[in-house]
Amino acid sequence: MREAWRYDTERVPVIEAERIQYSPDVPVVRLRCDRDIQGFLGSVSAQRRDRA
Repeated sequence: MREAWRYDTERVPVIEAERIQYSPDVPVVRLRCDRDIQGFLGSVSAQRRDRA
């Protein structure tokens, strides 16, 4: 559990620095609840169907 509690303060800054270094133009999508996740997955599924 200790790792989960420290994740935001220890890992997020490292991940954000690497994201900026390698792909600063890629948007970040923060999914904070189940509803956000469902909406995001629905939009991705719709995009995949449109490309096929």
